Amino acid sequence: MKLAKVFDPTCQRQLIAASKIDKYDKGIAEKLQGRGFGSMDLQLGCVAVINRNQDEIDQNISFDEMKQRERQFFIKHKEAFQHLPDEFKGSEQLVRRLATIQQERIRSTFPDIIKELKKQINEKKTQLKKIPPAMDTETKCWTSFQSMINAYREKRVQETLAMERRVFTLNHYYMDTVNKFKDREQKKKDERGGSSATSSSTSLDPKVPITTVTNDSTSTVAYTSVSNEVQAAMDIQIALHAYSKVVEKRMTDNIAQTCYYHFITECALKMDQALSISITSSQLAQYMREPYKQANLRNKLTHSIQACEEALQLGLTHM
Repeated sequence: MKLAKVFDPTCQRQLIAASKIDKYDKGIAEKLQGRGFGSMDLQLGCVAVINRNQDEIDQNISFDEMKQRERQFFIKHKEAFQHLPDEFKGSEQLVRRLATIQQERIRSTFPDIIKELKKQINEKKTQLKKIPPAMDTETKCWTSFQSMINAYREKRVQETLAMERRVFTLNHYYMDTVNKFKDREQKKKDERGGSSATSSSTSLDPKVPITTVTNDSTSTVAYTSVSNEVQAAMDIQIALHAYSKVVEKRMTDNIAQTCYYHFITECALKMDQALSISITSSQLAQYMREPYKQANLRNKLTHSIQACEEALQLGLTHM
């Protein structure tokens, strides 16, 4: 009673079972209802019950027999308990009252319980997904091992190739270079259009050639001005320069393909074959065996998720 007064001073959550009611005092019904000096006005009330005494325990009197004796007691002492409602008489009423309180408590907390169950299920499933799959068969071990080899091989290939796997000469590269030089010279001719008439004797004299230099991104090409006599030579000069670029690019391509063959085809792409035959199935299964701590955690999470889902399903059924 002292603890009840400390933790429930307003008497809202207390239900008292008054045992040994057969040794009652005068005015017992009023006291059980919280009336009179020294009594407590309880929100949930006080239920009068009769417990087995030591002699009845020694005689192995059953609970069913005690319930019968309890009913007879309240009938026999009707005057003393006539003002006490029937719902506060006997152990059966105590059980019903406890069940009602529990039912009300469950109903009030049920939505929060369902919400918490869903939260725990989601958290545990998220945690379970982070655990790598168990390698419990040789087939799974080889599949995982091969995928790791392929990923490692592809990474090495990409590092070797850097930007692209293969480099090929474009067929239009030669004509693009020729047209570029011709377009550049045509622009120069157009720019000198008006002034070339006054200096024609100088520009058309084959004995006094004017040398013009055109800069490319990688080299310099020298060619003469717009003299008709040297036009053919200039075209040949441009063609030779363009073709030299094609040859240079083809040499680069050949070197790149040679490197690809030796470093990729003959090395990286054969790496998985060497790794695959370097270990037996039993050794691989032993090396890739799941740690006990991780396996134990997976089993606990799986069982916990199953239990929470069953509880959730049961709760939703009775909502």
